[in-house]
Amino acid sequence: MNLHLPPALALAILVALMPQPAQGARYNLSFGGDFTLTDQHEKPFSLHDARGKVVMIFFGFTSCADTCPTTMLRMAAAMKLLGAEAGRVVPVFISVDAKRDTPAAIRQYAAYFHPSMVALTGTQEQLEAVAAQYRTPVLVREPDENGFYVVDHGSRLFLVDPDGKLANMLLYEDPPERIAEEVLELLQ
Repeated sequence: MNLHLPPALALAILVALMPQPAQGARYNLSFGGDFTLTDQHEKPFSLHDARGKVVMIFFGFTSCADTCPTTMLRMAAAMKLLGAEAGRVVPVFISVDAKRDTPAAIRQYAAYFHPSMVALTGTQEQLEAVAAQYRTPVLVREPDENGFYVVDHGSRLFLVDPDGKLANMLLYEDPPERIAEEVLELLQ
């Protein structure tokens, strides 16, 4: 039997099959890792640059209408809940849309959510390679007759510990309180 699934359904199934951490769980995850991309100020940023801090990583794109701004708002709210500890956390937005998400576009987008937000872009190949390192599916759709297109992508929030190791993955539904709680545990 040969099944031909629509790309959006195949992406949803892939994301649903990814391992999900239990409340408070810590994994010794064997994926993730260092990368270097271009930040919103057109300077190179490596995950290694954030050693000693907890890094929150979210993959998305600035033209996203729902998942991305919602997750970015949750990250910003978690940063606020962290209070003085927020200085030990680096929130990172990694674009999955190189064509539209120039350094200028991601600079404006990131500033809207939080002043310490690091926004990253690169070539489409670089962005998809980093997404693959974090097992985040990315599917750039064909443009419509007006040239508009969407990018299907995973919605997990990745937490990297101060040693640079991927420690946890949070679900799209996790509220800012849960994000802040998980980050605080990694800071201990």
